[in-house]
Amino acid sequence: MTYKPLQLVALKPDLRSSQGTTIQRGLAVRFLRVMALITLDVVALTLAWELATRYGTPIKSPWLEYSSFQVLTFAVEISILGAKGLYKAGWNRRNYVSLFKAISLAVIILLLIAFLYEPNSYVSRSNFLLFW
Repeated sequence: MTYKPLQLVALKPDLRSSQGTTIQRGLAVRFLRVMALITLDVVALTLAWELATRYGTPIKSPWLEYSSFQVLTFAVEISILGAKGLYKAGWNRRNYVSLFKAISLAVIILLLIAFLYEPNSYVSRSNFLLFW
């Protein structure tokens, strides 16, 4: 029986080896793009919130009195947009149907939170509709 030596040229390098560990190219650019998109979304949400409170039904509501509810609103909106993959590169950023679904889901979740927070309190529907 004859043994043939293995050719080392045909072997692929091990993924765990430290030779090939490098930071991905363009990682900083992608991170800056995502941060810019999140910042623009927060600015747009702030503008929508201000327009909804200005032109909506004037009512005394904890959603308008406390700024923590505004932070909760932004956190829910941004996290749902991120979970839907709308901050990824390419076609995902221009998927307007998915964007509409994500915003609608966020508004439904926020209405559920508002109802569970104070079920006897009146939540201004016009504020939520204008914000949506």
